[in-house]
Amino acid sequence: MNAGVALVQSYLRLNGFFTLSEVPIIRRGRKGQYHELTDVDILAIRPPRARTLVSRGEPGIADDLVFEGDRRLGLTPDATEVIIGEVKIGKPRVNPGLLTPETLTTAVARVGICTDSELGSLVKQLQTSGEGTVGSGGSVARFRIVAWGDGRSGSRGRYQVVSLTDTARFLRAHLRRYREILTPIESGDPTLALLRLLEKLD
Repeated sequence: MNAGVALVQSYLRLNGFFTLSEVPIIRRGRKGQYHELTDVDILAIRPPRARTLVSRGEPGIADDLVFEGDRRLGLTPDATEVIIGEVKIGKPRVNPGLLTPETLTTAVARVGICTDSELGSLVKQLQTSGEGTVGSGGSVARFRIVAWGDGRSGSRGRYQVVSLTDTARFLRAHLRRYREILTPIESGDPTLALLRLLEKLD
């Protein structure tokens, strides 16, 4: 896993997502052999109302501390959020291979919250606008294509961009803001562990 993907994975986890990285897209060739067509840098899912709570010693959650997420992600609190992400160290962009029906179908199926009857329509939505929804009422899932890289955060037509600079700033701000809570914890995330070390050395 490269440093950019590791940074984004840590960022998404702090925002309530469960993540997979560098997910291979495998195709069967004409002669029956299999090969890797491309890979999805980040595949992330966030259940509705997911949040990180820190107990303050009282029963129930009313008095608990809730870690704040990044508003740049524009999360919908009551919907399942799914991100299909591309990470570039340079200019943020989405590889053409990610937008193929084959890749998007495989990525969506990997998440497992879309029925076969919804799959085709959702893939077309993602190809057209970079965003799509399935379900209704209290069971809605929103899928988005997001690119990370060296550029400004914001919309780029068929996909959203989150700057790697903004991503790193969010992580460092989170570590500073919750330093008192996080200092006793031995982080198993190497990216967060490195950032915490850099904070101590400042």
